[in-house]
Amino acid sequence: MSCRTGLPLRQVYIDYPAPGLKRFEERKDQLAVAGFGDFEIAGAVHPSLTTVRTHGYQIGWNAADLLIARIEGRAPDMTFCDVGYDIVRRESA
Repeated sequence: MSCRTGLPLRQVYIDYPAPGLKRFEERKDQLAVAGFGDFEIAGAVHPSLTTVRTHGYQIGWNAADLLIARIEGRAPDMTFCDVGYDIVRRESA
């Protein structure tokens, strides 16, 4: 199961397990949960949340370079840039 942190995560972990299902802590051998963004809460919840960490600083830097090139009337140095991502493995998956 994949969810962003916030309400969907809270629902999976704590509040509203589906009818007939136990909470995540009691069924973690049957279910893997992963989030997106690697927000601080991911390491603070129990069990800690496996997440996908994006490289926001690099994305912003590249976007600024593209914008400056357009403003200056230059062709951008790139039209596509893969900045990658990291899988941060924790207890939930």
